[in-house]
Amino acid sequence: NMIDSSDDVFEQIQEYQDQKINIVVLRADEVKEFELKAKVLEEDGPPIIGVGVVDAGIIDYGFWGSIWQAMKITVLLIGLIVQALYNLIADLVTQGKLAPELSGPVGVAVITGQFVRLGWVYILQFAAILSINLGIINILPFPALDGGRLLFIAIEAISRRKLNSKVENWIHNSGFLILMLLIVLITFRDINRYSGQIWGGIKNIFS
Repeated sequence: NMIDSSDDVFEQIQEYQDQKINIVVLRADEVKEFELKAKVLEEDGPPIIGVGVVDAGIIDYGFWGSIWQAMKITVLLIGLIVQALYNLIADLVTQGKLAPELSGPVGVAVITGQFVRLGWVYILQFAAILSINLGIINILPFPALDGGRLLFIAIEAISRRKLNSKVENWIHNSGFLILMLLIVLITFRDINRYSGQIWGGIKNIFS
């Protein structure tokens, strides 16, 4: 049977829920076949096979329309990133724990590899989101960041007095040390979280 939308997939699963379903998957240029049988996990719920399907596509808005859409999405992303950063900092301060969504260099590298497999359009989208994220983090009023330096400049402008350079350097160095410790903690957690994918990637390189 022809599949034209995600609704067709769910209809097919419901139609063959009492039978075995053969699925062919293209993964990393390798074709794999799976034999599955749908299960109902919730009472009166639909039969499922553990696969998520959504309708996706690329819309052509034209040159000027694309610029307008990019501006709207950028504003939306900035709002979402600011809200996410607020929640991360709040959890860190109030509960003393790092949110599971927080990733460091290792996590970013693994996620980048996943986007590479999807195509260059998704790589550009991820690079744009990452750039916005880093830009917002950099303007936070925290020592060692540009936002922290701007805060000291604003304090000097308001007080009309030059701050003690030794004290300012000590504050920035302390902030830098805290950031490095945070990155080390996140990196160890990412290595533990993505160890399977990292090891699989290394094996693919040398195989």
